[in-house]
Amino acid sequence: MSAIALGGATLGQAKSKEEAIRITHEAIDNGITFMDNAWEYNQHRSEEWMGEALQGRRDKAFLMTKVCKI
Repeated sequence: MSAIALGGATLGQAKSKEEAIRITHEAIDNGITFMDNAWEYNQHRSEEWMGEALQGRRDKAFLMTKVCKI
């Protein structure tokens, strides 16, 4: 697991799903394997987009999520 993480809070603010997927792939390709996310980020977009980006690469990432107050 890398010392720094790709955070989902800002990933869900990407201009498009494709951009979020590209950012996630570039992070993994450059050694960032720690992914931080939460269902509450950006109306669930962050987890959905990161989930799509990790398809086929899930074994390369350590995924941390949080439970938020609803």
